[in-house]
Amino acid sequence: LLLSPPPAAPLAGRLHARNRHAAGYDIERLARSFPSLREHVIPASGPRARATIDFARPGAVGALNAALIAVDYGIRGFALPDGRLCPAVPGRADYLHVIADLLAADNGGGVPRGP
Repeated sequence: LLLSPPPAAPLAGRLHARNRHAAGYDIERLARSFPSLREHVIPASGPRARATIDFARPGAVGALNAALIAVDYGIRGFALPDGRLCPAVPGRADYLHVIADLLAADNGGGVPRGP
């Protein structure tokens, strides 16, 4: 039995409410701050369009994730060896938000914060 994948939904509504990427990525902002992403940017092609990358290209996905980690989380020097699967940063951040929610349930509703 083969099942077709569900249609792609926008990030909004699929990610945790506290996830800073729930509204999508600002590729242009990331590329301005992270030069190695620039070569992968596909410019917006319409008045309501946003810049993007080719998500089918591992190098572009790796550069985007490295940019997200560096620019949005302040972690420099992140790199995965070539040929390795590059997990999406927003989805992994969601795991942390869910764990924080579970901890909050045992902490009088207070979401734990780092130092």
